[in-house]
Amino acid sequence: MQFISATPNYRTELTAEGTFFMTKWIQATAYMISGRLAQRRPMPDRFTVDETNDFLGIRLLERGGNGRFIFSKIEKGGMKGRWYAGNNADPVERFIPKEDLPSYDFQGEEFYHGYSGRAENPYSFIFGNTVGLSWYYEKWDTWTQGRFNKRELTRQDRMQVLRLFVSKTSEDTDFEVSILGLMEILYTRRSFRHPHQETTNNYYELLLRSLVDSGDLSNHGNNGVAYALAPQGLTTLASYELEERRHHDNLKQQGRIGKLTGVLILIGLLQAWATYYAPGGAAVTTTPVVASPAP
Repeated sequence: MQFISATPNYRTELTAEGTFFMTKWIQATAYMISGRLAQRRPMPDRFTVDETNDFLGIRLLERGGNGRFIFSKIEKGGMKGRWYAGNNADPVERFIPKEDLPSYDFQGEEFYHGYSGRAENPYSFIFGNTVGLSWYYEKWDTWTQGRFNKRELTRQDRMQVLRLFVSKTSEDTDFEVSILGLMEILYTRRSFRHPHQETTNNYYELLLRSLVDSGDLSNHGNNGVAYALAPQGLTTLASYELEERRHHDNLKQQGRIGKLTGVLILIGLLQAWATYYAPGGAAVTTTPVVASPAP
């Protein structure tokens, strides 16, 4: 009985070890395939994120530590690259054997014509670069941006912008925003590539300065390029909303008076009509008297 009961446990352990070995081998192979893809479009020594970039990069991050490995090339049996032991550490050349690759966290990066993408595992990295997701994304983004550029960037007035600052500051008391940040909130980041972006940017720059001059906003933080709500802004907005409510109340009151006047006029017309056509009224017809000829 003991032998029979031990046999399934032994087989289970053997199967688990085999599955673990196969899984680790598949993961290590995926790391190596990702490295071969990255070698086809190597990362330059110096680069900027612009429309001319077209390269891949791989980082392996140490689990439970600050070390990171920047992939350079595939060598027999593993990866070679630069190892940084910490944020400010000097790089050293390092070779990581294939079987040790799965013990690091994978981080793949792609820079393509001004776009950037990141993969958190080698499988996504392989799939994205095999089917050319970056190319499809560029085409989709160009089409979407073209549709957005046909729209007008409807401008907000002073009180609408001030109301936005009050709303955002209510959510975050440290809220502050630059002109570009404000445009992103109002129109999304696509406004940065809109044909009227510069004129709209100039408009909001003047508007924010006027709110600063009136004491409703301040721009002392972040070297003066970030704007934040000032205490006076709450008073200004409250006064404006009070006047706006009074204006709407006056319009409603005038509307009621107009309706009442219309009803009174209608009643007067009905009374005049009833009087005119009543018996003995002005509308009673009479038979004309014809004089007889003299004898």
